[in-house]
Amino acid sequence: MTSQSIQTIVEVLGPSSVTALVEATNKIAVVAAHELGLNDLTPDEIVQIESVKLHVLADMDVDLSKAVNELRAIPSVAARLKAKEDAARVARGHEDAIANLRPSERMTYARQHGLTGTSPEKLVASDHVNVLSKLEGKAKLDYARKHGLA
Repeated sequence: MTSQSIQTIVEVLGPSSVTALVEATNKIAVVAAHELGLNDLTPDEIVQIESVKLHVLADMDVDLSKAVNELRAIPSVAARLKAKEDAARVARGHEDAIANLRPSERMTYARQHGLTGTSPEKLVASDHVNVLSKLEGKAKLDYARKHGLA
């Protein structure tokens, strides 16, 4: 069943089904943004997953963790997750490479690797953002204090 066919069925079923579809899509988008770090999921991607279809058509509750896992199997989502993971891996590699370099060596390294305009501090800051996005509550505050961010 394509996203277009589920939307057609929902329109035929009426306003309550449309509301259920919109609510489920919004909830999943919020959780996926938090857990996967993807803020650009489209409704078409989200309605492709089984959890949404079961919620709308069979009036089943949405298991948000299952829905997020189902999203990982959507080809366009999987491609963006891989690109994000690859970028993080590259950034970690650069951070490791510059960790013990003098400032002039860092600049040379940045020029050699096309990182001009991206300071080593920004690379490290992006790593902190990634870690902080995975933590909650007191753990987030403890991490920020430990690394001089709070």
